[in-house]
Amino acid sequence: MKKLFCAICALGALATSSTLASAADPIPYSAYDWSGFYFGADVGVAMFDPHPSAAIFVQPTSTGIDGGLRVGANYQINSIVLGAEANFDVTSNSATKACTNPAFNCNAATDYNGSIRARLGFAADRFMIYGTGGYGIANYKGFTNNGANFPDSRQVGGWVVGAGVEYALNQNWLLSAQYLHSQYGAVTLNYDIAYPSTGPTLDQVTVGIAYKF
Repeated sequence: MKKLFCAICALGALATSSTLASAADPIPYSAYDWSGFYFGADVGVAMFDPHPSAAIFVQPTSTGIDGGLRVGANYQINSIVLGAEANFDVTSNSATKACTNPAFNCNAATDYNGSIRARLGFAADRFMIYGTGGYGIANYKGFTNNGANFPDSRQVGGWVVGAGVEYALNQNWLLSAQYLHSQYGAVTLNYDIAYPSTGPTLDQVTVGIAYKF
């Protein structure tokens, strides 16, 4: 009996010692919380395609520099991150080539775009992947020229879809990479004659940085 009592006392002392040692250990790192508002900037490239609706109407595609600002908010539920984001970018997209009538030059361009989108992400601690979609706008403009200039412009709207990845450097600073595809509605620009389009498209690849509050 004495031996059993001594053994129980020894086990109790060992358990108490282990508990005190565990309590002295530092608190383990907790998973990153993506919830909150953020504000940031992005830069990248954009390809603009006017999609003229008849072969005789020359509207060239262009690739340009793209950059702007974005603001959004996330709410995390376990590994799922629900969010909303708005962005506004300026671009340098513009291209000119000979029209079907070589006495004329044809130009097509866009110099701004924006969107409001929902986001659905999956987070693994500081890393997140997401899909996004919503409504976007852009300006579509250009001209024909044969010594005299014939310009026109329209604001166009349509749907936007895309995907991206984000990484949290620390509690506040986020790095991101994103692809967006925008499909706008059919539109006609009137230069020297009417130039119809089935709907311009804009493809953007950007990297960005944001501050989460």
